Amino acid sequence: MPDEAQMHAQLMERLFGSQREGDWGGTEGGNAASVRAPGSMEEEQQEAEAAQKVAGVEEEAEEERRLLGLLAPEEAQALREQLDARLQDAAAGMAPAEASSTAGMQYGSEVWARCEALTAGLAGELAEQLRLILEPTQASKLAGDYRTGKRISMRKVIAYIASHFRKDKIWLRRSRPDKRRYQVLLAVDDSRSMAECGCGGMALEALTLLCKSMSRLEVGQIGVLKFGGPEGAVPLHSLSQPFSDAAGPGIMSALRFDQDNTIGDQPMLRLMETLEHTLEHARHEGGAGGIGAGTQDLAQLVLIVADGRLHEKEGLRARVRELASKRGVCLAFIAIDAQATTNTAASAAPQPRGGSGLAGGEDMMEADAQGSKGGVEQQDDGSGGAGVSSRAEPESRAELAGSSEKAGGQGGSGSSLLDMQTVSFVGGKPVFRKYMDDFPFPYYVLLRDIGALPRTLADMLRQWFEMSASS
Repeated sequence: MPDEAQMHAQLMERLFGSQREGDWGGTEGGNAASVRAPGSMEEEQQEAEAAQKVAGVEEEAEEERRLLGLLAPEEAQALREQLDARLQDAAAGMAPAEASSTAGMQYGSEVWARCEALTAGLAGELAEQLRLILEPTQASKLAGDYRTGKRISMRKVIAYIASHFRKDKIWLRRSRPDKRRYQVLLAVDDSRSMAECGCGGMALEALTLLCKSMSRLEVGQIGVLKFGGPEGAVPLHSLSQPFSDAAGPGIMSALRFDQDNTIGDQPMLRLMETLEHTLEHARHEGGAGGIGAGTQDLAQLVLIVADGRLHEKEGLRARVRELASKRGVCLAFIAIDAQATTNTAASAAPQPRGGSGLAGGEDMMEADAQGSKGGVEQQDDGSGGAGVSSRAEPESRAELAGSSEKAGGQGGSGSSLLDMQTVSFVGGKPVFRKYMDDFPFPYYVLLRDIGALPRTLADMLRQWFEMSASS
């Protein structure tokens, strides 16, 4: 027993003695490894808390992007490069020739899916913006106190009986607007200059964004057509057909940006003729005038998506003024600025003629909604703003063709629309002016960033409705 007790004591001494030595520096290097200054421990704790906060913020941002359908910047850039590569192949004739064929529909499905992914979050934002502007116009909800109507209000039957049948306003009529009934027509430039300027990808994104947001809001009838070829404007989706996601691949398969035209083709003038005929027919089919008791007239919205380089501005101005002066017609132009588009897609899109495709300046979106109204001038020069201005007609004008087939002015198709100029001869002397100062459309948006389109388009439409109500 003494031997066992002694052995047990020696064992305990070894165990507790080695631990004590390790704790208090009995062994070599023990103090440096286990004893730390209080200040360094607090700093490490603060650094760990800061790292946890940063990780939490990143996780919340990632979760918010996932819920809103937004893509990370790297994913969006990769999708845009793939989209530009497909459009470049289509413009070069490498895509299926028949848009209605199986291969053509597969191409359209790929393009539509990429555009949907790029604009998923923006579609909800634009829909909410339009919800505040496009008020319900179709009266389909029962309301009111009438002596005759379609349905009896059961809440007023007891008062009707108690009054010995004197309070007989117990009937309801469909007099409360709760549905939207607008006619929206989207026209997309399908000419080759769109591909040469690098505007095709952003144009398809803008088209997808407009179609998705308006169909989600159920604005009414949505139609799509393309123009820019020798055959004139070609309808891709009729106003009489309801728009759904199933129509997207067919529309995308028909937009190749490979159509050639000449000055004699006059694509914009022919587009104006087609728009006028289409709107008149749609208004007649939809019922002109009132759309129900207590509602406003039928509103028709026309949005043209193109590169903004026009060679027929003089003859076009009168046709645009005539169409925009019709009651209930909002005519707007969404000009894709080649400068910012080539900045974001230089790796995939072909370089435009007459320049390197990079005109300098920061990647931003500028919008001007300009309309002719005598004596009124309200300008907002901030980025993404909107304004109204009056313009005077010059005595004569001769536009310089530059190096682009469609654009008048200096700078070529690779320059920004804000940098291009036109020259007019007044009294035999040349007078240079900014290209956008003589833009023939009363309302236009200069688009450089697809993310700013919802806010800017909403501002422009809000301004048009306010001016229409006041006039």
